[in-house]
Amino acid sequence: MANLSQMKRQRMLAFLNGLKEKNKDDDKTLAAINEIENALNEKKYGLVWEKHEEAVDVKMKTHIPVFTEDKDKEISAAPGEKYNFLLEGDNLHSLKLLEKTNKGKFDIIYIVIWSQLTQRQSGSPFEAWMAHTKIA
Repeated sequence: MANLSQMKRQRMLAFLNGLKEKNKDDDKTLAAINEIENALNEKKYGLVWEKHEEAVDVKMKTHIPVFTEDKDKEISAAPGEKYNFLLEGDNLHSLKLLEKTNKGKFDIIYIVIWSQLTQRQSGSPFEAWMAHTKIA
């Protein structure tokens, strides 16, 4: 993945160099351009949340995720009544597809996040979650 901040900084510095060439006789403008250039080159510290695209974002532009139903895992207290879905997989894929197919039809989407450590401790990914969740 490219360093987007660095690429943006290089584009701005190239633009400033072009301005320097056009305004090489104007000392006041050159001083302002140099001040901007110095600010761009200063080291920055701290967290920076950059806008960027991950591989999955790029793939989602040309590929559509598909849900497949596993009838063996169906839990039904009363057939014909309202029911809940349990989706397993990548959150982004699931949310993008739900947004396209069922926008406005959900009261809540609950995302369970578990790690390998949680999975090892509980035996199955949803065991600990199910122990604390009432399913109506």
